[in-house]
Amino acid sequence: MNLKPNQVQELLTNQNQYFLQACDNGFKGDFRPVISWFELLHEYGFKIISLFQQAYSNNRAVEVTLVLSSIRCGLYSQNETVCKLTLSILNVIADALYDSKETFLQQKELPIASSSKKQKINEVLKIPIFRFL
Repeated sequence: MNLKPNQVQELLTNQNQYFLQACDNGFKGDFRPVISWFELLHEYGFKIISLFQQAYSNNRAVEVTLVLSSIRCGLYSQNETVCKLTLSILNVIADALYDSKETFLQQKELPIASSSKKQKINEVLKIPIFRFL
């Protein structure tokens, strides 16, 4: 997309309103820059997981929410390729988080006192919710 960092920041302000519009209609009808953006996200999906793990270990869940909300914009696109890439990215993230959930649970103690509630949560975490593709 050849955007400068301040342009990217402006694109993702106001709850991703501008990026959502770009995903929905493209840039003046051209979806190639949006497709390129999501292809890069898909290519570096492993880095997104790494960032999630760092944010989780440092109690900065807001960062994870911001990343996921920007990825979510692709689901509203009128372009089929953008939608498929978005679902694929979410699938990569879900698979990686599902595979590493045991590591997360070992690193952080859940803030619930009852062991029966912990067991229920662990059982829920075993369900692969985001198997899109």
